Amino acid sequence: MTPHQLRHTFCHELGERGKVPLDRVALLAGHTTASGRPRLETTVRYTTPSQEELERAVVAIEWE
Repeated sequence: MTPHQLRHTFCHELGERGKVPLDRVALLAGHTTASGRPRLETTVRYTTPSQEELERAVVAIEWE
């Protein structure tokens, strides 16, 4: 595993669990602007779901 893969997995899992806001994921990953604000456009790349994850989300919907 490379450092990049570890970072990607870390950010992705935080986002996937839905309990950590994206701005905090950005700060934890070190994705910041020169002024120290979260750089969300960088972090979004790590947290964007795959096609498989989207399909699982649709299947998980409980129809009444």
